Formats: sequence, structure tokens, C-alpha cells
Amino acid sequence: MISQKTRSTLTLVVGTILVLFGTVIIVALSSGYSFNLFSGELTSTGLVKLGSNPSGATIKINSKTLRQKTPYQLENVKIGPIDVEYTKQGYYDWKSSYSVVGGEVTFADYALLIQKEISQQTIESQLQFSNLFSSLNNNRLFASSNSEGTIYEVQRNSTLKKLAELPLNESLKKPNKLSNFITNTDGSSVILTAAYPDSPPVRFFVDSSNGSVTNIDAIIGNDSSNLIVNPRNNKEVFFIQKGQLSRLNIDNKTATKFSIQYITAYNLDKDNIYCLENLNPATSGQFLVRYSLAGNDRYVLAQYGPATKPWQIVLSNLDIQKYIALLDTDAGSLYVLLEKDNKVETSKLGSGVSLPRFNYSGRFLSYIQAGNLRTVDIEYLDRFARSIDGIAAINWLTDFQIILNRTDGTYIVDYNGYNIVKLPQNIDPKTDPVSTSLVRDTKSIYYISAGKILHYSLQPNVGLINFR
Repeated sequence: MISQKTRSTLTLVVGTILVLFGTVIIVALSSGYSFNLFSGELTSTGLVKLGSNPSGATIKINSKTLRQKTPYQLENVKIGPIDVEYTKQGYYDWKSSYSVVGGEVTFADYALLIQKEISQQTIESQLQFSNLFSSLNNNRLFASSNSEGTIYEVQRNSTLKKLAELPLNESLKKPNKLSNFITNTDGSSVILTAAYPDSPPVRFFVDSSNGSVTNIDAIIGNDSSNLIVNPRNNKEVFFIQKGQLSRLNIDNKTATKFSIQYITAYNLDKDNIYCLENLNPATSGQFLVRYSLAGNDRYVLAQYGPATKPWQIVLSNLDIQKYIALLDTDAGSLYVLLEKDNKVETSKLGSGVSLPRFNYSGRFLSYIQAGNLRTVDIEYLDRFARSIDGIAAINWLTDFQIILNRTDGTYIVDYNGYNIVKLPQNIDPKTDPVSTSLVRDTKSIYYISAGKILHYSLQPNVGLINFR
């Protein structure tokens, strides 16, 4: 017979073991492990978020069909590779592959399902349009007519709103070609070049809120370049003139010169000016320098070798940290700089690069290299590549889908290179050159064919979810 003292000791020991075992299990579960009560097996797992736009798509995980439809989240998924597939009647199948990490969330909830039959519409007008261009945020769309020298806004109800008519020249002739369109973030300011039949081209500033037109060249001359609208003031335009950075105020028609000189390239965000300054002599190289928007607080970020052609500066909008992409246009070398706490880290992504472009959130940087579409996830340091040749332009339709203009048409593809689909356009781009643009928040593609504006939407009409 076991004594009371022995029984109490055994109870205490067993209880302690159970508590310790339970604590281990709880900690393990909270750390991304799954415990099988029958086998006693403890395995590392992750969570997979599944979603599509439109929702209600059939889900396949590793070729096995689930009973649930999108949106859905799959818990206790074993770590390792996983294939996700969505199917929905009337849409192209969507597939992607991931690697599930224990205790982490795998996001497969950004899928934009593309309709197999896309309805195209024509915007009715007697005018013959020549160009389409969007605001920097791609949420306002504009069209121009060469023969009329006019600028229109293409509105969401498929109507045209006349914004401005450019003035006649001294010979009382209208412009015969409009080009080099520059807009600010929301499209409230438009800069363009108007060519006339018998006089030099002229650059104009158009205020899209009231249609007023200002002759820029009449104020600052025609030897200025690199015009950029101030992100904080849509009536101010920065420009380079003889290597010096200046700022034009449209309202009072005056220009202010900064003490920033020997500039070969620059770009702006809402807080700073980022410049490439030649050293003296220029063969010594160049500095990447940051200034305030007032042209003060000079801070050297990095030094590079000399350049025979101006480099390209591309800025990220990522709120967490400041990223700067520099493209050496001589060698095609792409550098990405992380600016944090007045310290700079630099990574070289390779040579032979073109068309660097951040997505709207600033998280993804896409570019072309050796016939590949490449994307870098700046936030999570992942890299993706897909062999796609003939790319002439890159635009981000959403934060996860890219529009590619290729020699044989327009395509949409996910940021990681999956699910490339040629968008249906009833034209042959080889015989009918197309001016293509997009409106991001309605996921609409616009283009000009034979002088007419046509468009279609990739935005589903039913079953929407919150789409990032």
C-alpha cells in the first residue's frame, strides 16, 4: 500500500510534468507548431491566407481541391513548398508557388482573376486623339488632340471634359503635335510640349482645375530641362538650367535659383531633393546628395564614378524606410540605397538593367535585365524573375500586378512573374501603334486606335473583397 506521503509526492511530480508538458505545447503552438493528439507528433506549421478578386474561386492546394471558396485562411499548414491554384468559371486559372515558414503568414490573397471575355467600349467623340497620359498616381487620365491643340480629361463615366486649348502662335496657327507630357501626383498640374508648323516648340503649364495655360519658355527660356512639379505645391516647377537647380513659381511667373550646381540628374519626394552632383573635375566622379525642398541642409549620401550620360534616380514611397534606386545609364548598373538615421547601405543588383520602377506602396522594385522581368521585394528581401522578352514599358496596375507593353501587345503579370496573360485588344500593334494608359483604382486599361479612345476594365463587377 502506498503511503499518503508517497501518494502526495507522486501527485506533485505528475502534476509538475503535466504542467511543464502543457507549457511546452502552448509555447510551441504559439510559435507556429501543430500537435497531433493521436500520434503525439509536434510539427512546425504556418498560416496561409487565400483570396481572389473576384471572390468565390475554387481553391486547390497542391492539386487537392478544398471545399471552401476564396477568401479563406488555411491553418496549421506544414512548412515547405506549397502550390496554390484558383479557378472560376469565365476567368483564367491562377497559380502560384510559395514556401510556408513555421510561425509565419503566407499571403496568397492578392490574386486578380482575368476575364476570358473582356468587354471593350469606345468613348464617343468626333475628335481624333493622339496621346493618352495619366497622373503620377494613375488615378486621373488625360487625352490630347494634335489637330485641335486641346487637352481633355477622360472621366469615369466615359465622357470627355475639355481642360485647355493651347494658344495660337504668332502666325495664328494651332499646334500640330503635343508631346513630353509631365504630371504631378494627382494630375492637378500638366506640363507638355507643343510643336507648331512654322515656329519653334513651346512648353506649357496647364492647371487642370481651371484650364489656365502658362508659357513656361517665355519665363525661363528653352534651355532648361528635367522639369518636375513640386509634390507639396502644384504651382511650383523645379528644373535644371546650365547645371543649376531652380524653381519656377507659376502664379507670380518668377524663377528662383538654388545654390545647388553641377547637377546631372535629380528627383523629388514630399520631403527632399535628391541630386547627382558632378565633382570638379567631372572625371573625379559624382555625389548623390540630399537637400530639403527649400534647397538647404545639404547631406552627401554616396559617391560614384564619373558618368558620360545622366543617371536615373527612382524613389520609393515605402513609409517604413527610404529607398533610392540609381540606374547607371552607361553600364545599366542598378544600385539600391537604404537611407536610415543618416546612414546609407548600398546594394548593387547587377548590370544590363533598364526600366526600374517601384510599385505604388514602394515595396516592390521591378526592372528588366537580360530579357527577364525581375522584381525585388524590398521589405522582405525576396527576389523573383521571369523570362519575358520584348518589354518596352512597365506600369503597376495594382500593388501586386504589372502591366507590360510588349512589341506584340499588352500583358498583365503578377509581381513574381506568375500568371502572365495577354490582354485582348482588337488591334495589331505592328501596324497600328497604340498609346496605352491606365486608371489604377478602377483597374481600367485605355488605349487609342485609329484616333479613338477604347477601354476595358479588369475590375470584377461582383464578389469584391478588400484588394490591396
